[in-house]
Amino acid sequence: MTVSGNLDLGRVQEEFEDVRDKAAKKASRADQRVKFWNVAHVAMGATAAAAAAAAGGAGLADAGMRVLAGVLALISASLTAALGFVRTDQRVANNKKSHQAWAAVERAARAELVMLPVMTPEETRAALTRVHEAYNAAPLAYGTIVPQA
Repeated sequence: MTVSGNLDLGRVQEEFEDVRDKAAKKASRADQRVKFWNVAHVAMGATAAAAAAAAGGAGLADAGMRVLAGVLALISASLTAALGFVRTDQRVANNKKSHQAWAAVERAARAELVMLPVMTPEETRAALTRVHEAYNAAPLAYGTIVPQA
């Protein structure tokens, strides 16, 4: 986006503040998704490992425990398959990249807000263009279409 014509400093400030606030909200959401997928990864992995260990123990302890051992082995295998299918590790990495990109947009908008009173109109237009380009590019950091909710 480029800015043309006369600049209304109040509107320009509102635009930088709007971009800053939206980017901060998106960075926070990405950080929440990182935390969620970290918890999901640990919970599923730990449960799969515990079920596998219990299956082995039950199978070795008593021949009558074969059914329980089989059920526990199936639970462990299912959780392990789910980890591979859902790719929690990749989701954590992608959301970290997304968080970093949105945080960079927020920092850029904050920096331009600080410099706004001493910028020339040309510098202001260039700053608005840079911030909008960074805002539009931030979703690409996720690697695919980033969840916007």
